[in-house]
Amino acid sequence: MIIILIIIATVGSIILSRTIFGVWFTHVSLYAATWGVSLLLFELNLINYYKIEIETWIIIFCGWCAFILGAITVYFAYKNIPLQKNNLSCSISIEKSDKITDELRLLKKILWILNVITFLTTIYQWNVLINKFGSLSNVIIYGNFLYSYRVSEGLPGGIPYVSSLALTSILLAGVYTSKVGRLKIVAVIPFVIIIILEIASMGRAKLIMAGVLFFSGFYFMGKEHRQKYRKSISNIFKKIAIFIVAIAFLIIGAEFVRSTRGVNEKFHGASQTLEKLGGMSFITPSIYLYLTVHHGVFNQYLKHDGENNFWGSNTFAPLFRIMAKLGFNTHVETYQIKYPTPVSANTGTYLREFHADFGLIGVFICPYLLGIFSSFFWYRMKRSGRYTDMAVFSYLLVVIAMSLFYIATRSGDLLVCLIGSLGFGYLIDRKLCHEKMTKNLHKSPCPVC
Repeated sequence: MIIILIIIATVGSIILSRTIFGVWFTHVSLYAATWGVSLLLFELNLINYYKIEIETWIIIFCGWCAFILGAITVYFAYKNIPLQKNNLSCSISIEKSDKITDELRLLKKILWILNVITFLTTIYQWNVLINKFGSLSNVIIYGNFLYSYRVSEGLPGGIPYVSSLALTSILLAGVYTSKVGRLKIVAVIPFVIIIILEIASMGRAKLIMAGVLFFSGFYFMGKEHRQKYRKSISNIFKKIAIFIVAIAFLIIGAEFVRSTRGVNEKFHGASQTLEKLGGMSFITPSIYLYLTVHHGVFNQYLKHDGENNFWGSNTFAPLFRIMAKLGFNTHVETYQIKYPTPVSANTGTYLREFHADFGLIGVFICPYLLGIFSSFFWYRMKRSGRYTDMAVFSYLLVVIAMSLFYIATRSGDLLVCLIGSLGFGYLIDRKLCHEKMTKNLHKSPCPVC
C-alpha cells in the first residue's frame, strides 16, 4: 500500500510540475524524484530497518504536499502574466554575436579567477594534511582515520570556507559549458578541484551539491541560447555527452572517496541480496544505506521525542556559529546525534531539523515556504535572465536535493557558495547591462546598474 502511494505521489508530482511549469526539470520534479526514489528504495527492505510509524509517514507526505502547495501558490499568482522577459529589465539573453562573445569572455575570466583562488586554497589544505600525516600516500592510506578525525575534531590549519568558492565556479562552469557547446579546460578544472577537496576531507556532500549546481547552470541559463540554433540529433547527443562526462567526474570522485575511506559494506540487518553487492563498485550496500537510512533516523528521532535544540539552530546554523565566536551562547554542533535504525546514522532528512527547530508546525510551514521561494525565483530567473536570480534558484535546488539528508542551510560551505554566486553574478549582470546601454541596445534604464 505504501509503495503504491509513493509511486502515485512521485509520478503525480512530476506530471503536475510539467503541466504547470512547462518543462520536465523543475524544483517540484526534483523534490518528487529525490524523495520518491529514496522512499521506494527504503521500502525494498534490503536492510531490515525498524518499522516506520504511521505518524512518521503522515509527516513525510504532509511535508511533501506542503512543498508542492507552496510552489502552486506562486503559480496561481503568476499564471496570468506572460512568461517573457521584462522589457524594463536589463535582459542578458544572447541576441547578437558580439554579445555572445562579451558574455563568454567575461565568464571565462571569472572562472579563471575562481580556479586560481580555489586551487591555491586546495594546495594549502593538502600541504597541512601532508605535514600532519607525513606523506601524500599516508593521507590516502589512512583515509578512514582522516574521516573519523574530521568528524570528531575537524581539520586544523585550513583556510575556512574559501575553498567553497569551488561550488560557485561549478555553477558558472555549467553556464559557460552550455553556451560554448563543449567542455573546455576552464570548466573542467572546478570538477578536479572539488574532487581533490573532497578527497582531502573524505566527504561526498559537495560532490552532490556540485552535480546539482552544474546541471542548474547548464540547463537553465543556456537553454534560451541553445534554442536559437537549429536543433539536430547530433547537437542533442553532444549536449547529453557533455553532461554525462561532467557528472562522471563527480561519480568517479565519490567512488574514490568511498573506496579510500574504507567504508564498511556489512551492516546489521542487511539482506542476502544486499550482501551480494558488497564486492562491487558504485552500486554497493553503503550507497543503498546512504540513500535510505535518513527516513529511519527521522522515525527514531520522533520516537525519542526530539532533541533540546534552541529556535532555528539548524536552519540558521552558520549565523549562530558566527555569533558563538563573538561570545554568544549559540554553539551548534557540526554533526547531529546518531540513532540506531538498526544501523547507526545521524542524518534524518530536513524534516528532522525543521521539527527540532520549530516543532511540529515547522515540518509543514518550512517546506511550504521553500516551495514558495523556489517558484518565485524560478519565475524571476525566467523573466529577467539575470545571473543573480539564477544563483538564488540554484541554491534552492541544492537545498531541495539535499533535503533527503539534512537541511543544507546548516552548511557554511553552501552559504559561501551563495554569497560568491551572488557577488560574481551581480558583476556579470552589471557589466553586460552597461555594455548594452553603451551600444544603445535599449533605451530603458537598467535596474542592475
